[in-house]
Amino acid sequence: MSLTAGDTSEKEASTKALKTESAAEQPEQKVQAKKPAYVIFTREKTLDQAELETYWKMVGASLEGHPMKVLSGYGPHEVLEGDKTEGVVIAEFPSMEAAKAWYDSPAYRAAREHRFKGAVYRGILVEATPAPQ
Repeated sequence: MSLTAGDTSEKEASTKALKTESAAEQPEQKVQAKKPAYVIFTREKTLDQAELETYWKMVGASLEGHPMKVLSGYGPHEVLEGDKTEGVVIAEFPSMEAAKAWYDSPAYRAAREHRFKGAVYRGILVEATPAPQ
């Protein structure tokens, strides 16, 4: 079967209509921006102050190339529930991936070994997500 010029145009129009209908039937996919993430460290108990001081000297260099903003660094705090803590740090990263990239970086891995020896900490990584309504 051969197509005439009119048949070709009709086929193109039909194909275009199918593509348009198909696109209309599919839910619109929005590109979601990455959500900020927060790293929260609570120091539960100091074990070795010298190890913590080594950690604090090393941690700054680990941030090189990792966008992070300290929202609270060992400021006054009050425990509302649970066991007492000695200190709290809250840091903001552009995304969970960015926070993990810093946490798993060679420079931070080396620094955190001193933190592990210096104190008992709890570390939490949380994505900025609205509360369910």
